[in-house]
Amino acid sequence: MRRLFGLLIIALLALAPVSGRADDADDAFAALASGNFETIRHGVGLLAFSGHPQALAVLSALQAGRLYVRADHALFTKTDAGGFLDATTGKPAPDVMASGVKPVRMNNPVRGEVEAALGSPQLLLGDS
Repeated sequence: MRRLFGLLIIALLALAPVSGRADDADDAFAALASGNFETIRHGVGLLAFSGHPQALAVLSALQAGRLYVRADHALFTKTDAGGFLDATTGKPAPDVMASGVKPVRMNNPVRGEVEAALGSPQLLLGDS
């Protein structure tokens, strides 16, 4: 019985950081959609260390000027073909119209944070 209890505790502890990282990713996406440069910069850092599977794609899109936000604060990446993908899932978003979104803006501190994040080994390792 003790062994089963011990295994249960170990399993719960192993899963605890995952939920924390999911919260970080949610906070990061909300920050990127905010419109405030300092909040966006903070969101870049959160996303880089969140382990989210779309972190690299979203930060690369932000750097390239292809990350867009809708009035409801949903984030989308623009494809080379002109369509949009949901930034949080990477899945196509066919209902998004270009007239209904605007690019996520950057200033020099945000650009610096993006460059640092894209060079981070943590970002490249993802959630492994």
